[in-house]
Formats: sequence, structure tokens, C-alpha cells
Amino acid sequence: MQMQCSLRLLVVGGLLGGCSPPPVTPRSDAAAVDGSQSETGSPDDAGSGDVAALPEDGALADAATADGANTDASIAAPIVAPNERWTWVSIDGMRCGNGQPTGVAVNLTNRSRRVMVIVQGGGACWDVATCFVLRSAANLESGYGAAQFESERVNLESAALLDRRAANNAFADASYVFVPYCTGDMHSGTRVMRYEALGMTRDVHHVGARNMDALMPRLQATFASADKLWLYGISAGGYGVIFNWLRFSQAFRSARVDALSDCGVPVTPPDGRYATWVRTWGSQLPPGCADCDRNLTSVLLAQLAAHRTSRFGQLAFTDDQVLRTFYGLGPADFAPLVRTLHTRLSTEPNARTFVVTSDAHVMAGAINTTRTADGTVLGPWLQQWATDSPMWASHAPY
Repeated sequence: MQMQCSLRLLVVGGLLGGCSPPPVTPRSDAAAVDGSQSETGSPDDAGSGDVAALPEDGALADAATADGANTDASIAAPIVAPNERWTWVSIDGMRCGNGQPTGVAVNLTNRSRRVMVIVQGGGACWDVATCFVLRSAANLESGYGAAQFESERVNLESAALLDRRAANNAFADASYVFVPYCTGDMHSGTRVMRYEALGMTRDVHHVGARNMDALMPRLQATFASADKLWLYGISAGGYGVIFNWLRFSQAFRSARVDALSDCGVPVTPPDGRYATWVRTWGSQLPPGCADCDRNLTSVLLAQLAAHRTSRFGQLAFTDDQVLRTFYGLGPADFAPLVRTLHTRLSTEPNARTFVVTSDAHVMAGAINTTRTADGTVLGPWLQQWATDSPMWASHAPY
């Protein structure tokens, strides 16, 4: 249960504030959520069972064309909604893990041609144990529609990042798009998986990447004259931003697309579970990347190479208890990976890190109080990221 509660902290509730999860015992929890898959699929303590992808061609075609989705931006209908009011919009072709349709929420404005896309988090799952025993992926079984959004609207309305009245908020004049998370695949998948164990046969639509494909024409039609996009991903949504950065920049070739991952820290678990995620979900990876199916950091590096004129920001806590539990790591194992990532990104001209000594998770809801060891406050740092300030720099306790 502690593992489940820790992973559920990756949901959009992180917009309300940085999370300090309850004490857990990572190694014992990790054993229950090992995630390694073989011919029999599930970890031993979840019972034996089979896991198989549905026929790949049919699965991809089904995901790409569900509900008559239109993927042609030239004939897609723009999203119409009241100005500066959060509105739920169903999007043809977007599906949750349970196969039900989903969509996005928008808060449009005519103040500028800038757009901020918030990508929701909420854990992940890759087998019977993680999907249906631990239930470590948010909204996988419930789906996500207008009712779910209404229950979370207050999180967005109270977020300092999206406060249109705040002085010196670079995002105040942007249109906002909120992309929910209900596919359990870090917004990266293309496959429908059939999980069989514990007397259950369940199909899970790990189609986060296909959902982005279905969404993109509607966004292109709505923001045809956009000149700047910011992608802000929270936890699992941060990984989603990393996986989908190129998808957005290719769709908006006349706009610069900057990206930021809030505690979706692209380090590779040492036990091979990342490769299991990629295989299970059919994750879409940057083209030409030789080891992106085995090394999560390589996905970010490939994206940075493809976006040399854009900016990328990485937020991380040194001892993030939610992530190290999710990765199956002990207290002494996660921090060195964060430090190595910081060191590697320091060699990238368009990337900066903001690393805080803590075991908390997600910074978005506490941007005016979260600070690094040298006293740098996150809020002004985010404004520097957004405004091309030459003062934007990495800050870490190293």
C-alpha cells in the first residue's frame, strides 16, 4: 500500500505543492513492482500469467484511427471555448488505458500567440502487478473525462504558474492546454497489451503517443499562428514532455518549442526495467537513436540535439522518494544518478538543471518557496527559462 500511495503522488495534485511522501521501504516494495517481464510476464508474488501484445499492426491502426480521428491538420477543426475559462474538450482518437475516449482541457486567450502545454503525471504500469494489484498508474481503470477534470480543476486554477493576475509571470498571457494522463506509459506508447494473471484477462491501451498524434491536428488548427510553445510536464508528464518534444516542434515549425520536466528525471534504472517499459508500451523513440530503447537519458540527449535553438529545464530532488521507489532503488542509489544527470546536462548548451536537496516530489505547486542550496528560488528561475534571460543557469548542491 505504501508503494501505491507513493506512486499516486505523481498525479496532477503536485500542482498544489511539493510532495513529501510517507516513509517507505524501497527494496521490499521494489520486489513487488519489479516489472521485469518474461514469457510468463508477472513477478512471482503476483502469480503466474501471460502478457501479450495484441497483433501489432491491428493495435497500431486501432490506436491511430479510433473514433474517426482526423490526423490532417489542414481539415481539423479548431477548438472553440470561452476565453480564459477552463473548458473540457473531447478529442476524437484519444483513449485511456481502459479504451474509453478522453480529451484535453483548455484555457484560451487572445492576449498573445503563446501557448503553454501542461502534461499530467500519474505513475506508470507494465504488467498485471503494477497495473491491477499495485494500481500504480493513475486513471488507467477509471478513464479521464469531463467529470475527472472537474474534480481537479481547482488544482489548475490555484497554480501560481498559471496565474494571469500575477506580476512578472511570463506565462500569464499564454493560452493553456492541459493534457491528462490515463494510459500508464509516460505518454509514450503505441500498443494495446493483453494482461492475463490472477484469473483476469485485461486489455490496456498504452497509447499515450497515439493520443498525442490525435491531439496535434486540433492544436495546430487552434494555434495556427503560435510563435512560442512551452511544454511543462509534471512527474510522469515530465517524461512525456521528453518523449514528445520532437512531435510538438514538428507540428509547430513556425514556433519555438521549449520544454521542462518537473521531477520526471530521465535516469535509467539499473535493473533493466526501462527496456521492459519500452517493449511493453511500444514507446515511440527519437529517430536515429541507437540506444534509446535501453537508456532513458539518451532519449533526452537525442531531443536536445534536435532542438539546439530551444531550451530545456530539468527540475529534480536529490533523494526523490517517489521516483526511487518507482525505480526500485534504495536511499543511497538514486542521488548519484541525479548527480550524474546534472553533470551530463552541464555539457549541453541548451539545458539547465535545478536540483534541490530533499526527498520530496514535484515542485510546480511551490515555485515561490522552493530553493536550491545557494538560495536560488524556482519562480524567478522559471521566468528566466521562459524569457530567454542570459542569467538562466544551473543550480545544484554539487
